[in-house]
Formats: sequence, C-alpha cells, structure tokens
Amino acid sequence: MIVSKTKKLLKYVTKKEYKTPLYALLADKFLQSGELVKSEEVCSKGQKYFPDDAYGKFVEAKINKSQGNTEKFLKNLQECIELDTGFVQAYYELISAGQDSLSSDELAHYYQKLQKNNFADNEFLKKYSSLSDEQIDKTGEKNLKFRSLESSEGKPETQTRLRINRKTRDDNEDASDRIDLKIPIPTMTFVEVLMKQELYDQALEVLDIIEKKTEKQDLVSEKRSEILELKKQAEEEQDE
Repeated sequence: MIVSKTKKLLKYVTKKEYKTPLYALLADKFLQSGELVKSEEVCSKGQKYFPDDAYGKFVEAKINKSQGNTEKFLKNLQECIELDTGFVQAYYELISAGQDSLSSDELAHYYQKLQKNNFADNEFLKKYSSLSDEQIDKTGEKNLKFRSLESSEGKPETQTRLRINRKTRDDNEDASDRIDLKIPIPTMTFVEVLMKQELYDQALEVLDIIEKKTEKQDLVSEKRSEILELKKQAEEEQDE
C-alpha cells in the first residue's frame, strides 16, 4: 500500500514538474523507505521552486543526517525554524544533536522555544533541563530561568480543544464517532503530522485555527491547497 501511494505521488509530482509543495512529502517517503538517492534528487528539484519551504528544509536535514553530514544537518534545521518558528521536530533535533556543535546560548534558546511551544514531553525537557539554567546576556545581567511545563502556577492558557470528525468535516455523525484533540498550540508542524497520517480533514481543522491567529495568510492558503490536493488524490485512489 505504501509503495503504491508513493508511486502515485511520484506520478503526480512528476506531472507537475516538481512545481508542487508535495515534493517534500515524496522526498520524505523515499527517505523513510531507505531510497536515499531518490529522496535527495526529489528534494533538490523541488527546492528550486520552493526554497522557503520549511518542510523541504527539514527533509534536506534528514538526508544530510543519513549521509553523516552533521554540519549541514544542523544548518538545515536552523534554516527550517527560521522559516517556521513552530517546527517542533527541528527543535528536538537541534537540542539532541547539537550538544557538541552549538553554543550554550543557542541550545538554551532552542530549549526555551521548544518549551514555549509546549509540544515537548516532560521526559525530554527533564533530560535537557540543564539548558534552562540562568544565562548571562550581553548586558551582564542574568535572565530568569525558563518556566517548567510542570509549573504549579497552572496549565498554559494556550491550549485549544479541537472537536473533529473521524471521517469528514461535513459528516453529521453521532457524538460517539467524534474525538477530542487537545492541542497545546496549533502550528504548521502539527498540520504536517496530521497530513503524514493522511488525516486531511483534521489537518484542515487545525489550519482553520491557525488562520485566525496568524498574519501569514499566504502560507496558510498554500498549505490548504496542498492538503486539498492530497485529499483529492486519496479519494481518487479509493474510487479505483
């Protein structure tokens, strides 16, 4: 099934002459199946048309990691979060893989961002809790320690409870067929996660929330078009 879907996606991306954001998903699928050369080729072609695609940069980082190029791997991750400050997976990788290459200030900054996004699990935060120690800024004054996710001051007010339908956004199903997703902060990263799981309607639901809170309307519009294309492709595959 996975091979079949990859072939269909390859056919679609090739037909579009790689002028579609779906190139990154295709490159990622090739990488996950161990086809490094194909993944690198697809990623390179797609980035010519979408040089500012955060997902593409993340896939490029994974490719460089597979090739053992740590320097490029970390650089790609940094470029990724410059394009999308909510790309949580990139922060995880930067913190865990950058211990010997990045400065303490850089690591502390990434730890703070990851903690603020509230997508990090407590186990990971605890493992790298030393990064939350007081840092000395340029003025010589100490900054406050980063607040722990386990703070007794209460849960973050940034959490959103999203009610979605397991099938489509328009289905009128019973409550028993609906699920609640508790999302700390809806981000493009979470949208990507849902897309990878082929939960396209759910991804659209999260995107609707992001649209109300961001000024990057063009980015939201592009992502919505990408999801709708994937959803259409999946529906056509089911009809075959």
